[in-house]
Amino acid sequence: MICRFRAQTGHSQVQLAERIGVTFQQLQKYEKGTNRVSASRLWELSKALDRPLTDFFPAQDGVHNAPENDAEFTRWARIFHSVPDDRRAPLLKSVRTIVSELIKKH
Repeated sequence: MICRFRAQTGHSQVQLAERIGVTFQQLQKYEKGTNRVSASRLWELSKALDRPLTDFFPAQDGVHNAPENDAEFTRWARIFHSVPDDRRAPLLKSVRTIVSELIKKH
């Protein structure tokens, strides 16, 4: 999907990699699915490619994986991105714990 969006904008791998602050080899790994794309990097990709974040979450079985309200999703993504790096890890750990507990209950 990243490769398709990049091609649509006319960016080379080198150009897009520079815009998001990674090497072109790392971008290749994102495009091939070899490496996971973090939330903050996905945010950078969406800005660099001028795509809404929801475009990176394709529909499956007619159900879209992104929140119904794109403005709300964007607002929460901005909030997350504004959290200092040293505070993100504990925040994500807490979210993972909560989600794991919810999954176990269902």
